[in-house]
Amino acid sequence: MAKQEDYYDKKKQTMWLFRDYEVAETLVPNEELMQWSKAARDGKTRDGEPLKVVNYVFPNEATAEYNHSALAFASVGTYVGSVKKPIAYDEDAPTFSTRDDFGIK
Repeated sequence: MAKQEDYYDKKKQTMWLFRDYEVAETLVPNEELMQWSKAARDGKTRDGEPLKVVNYVFPNEATAEYNHSALAFASVGTYVGSVKKPIAYDEDAPTFSTRDDFGIK
């Protein structure tokens, strides 16, 4: 079972969905993803609140990377960290420092 936390930011009309799976290589269930993708397209949450954006937040980059393509296809954001401090997942970001490669200290 995944640890999950949902948070609605009323000011930004954004739903933040934190998911922490026991196995990092676990996809968000398709039914859940399609439900949130539809909610974003319809512009309202289950409770009828206005909704502009839906974002998933994962505790680690491995899970974010594993889910990123499916989430992007569904027009849902991918973040790493926590609901309180989400960091946008950038699949193109290098996993090493290029500064040292160019002699920049």
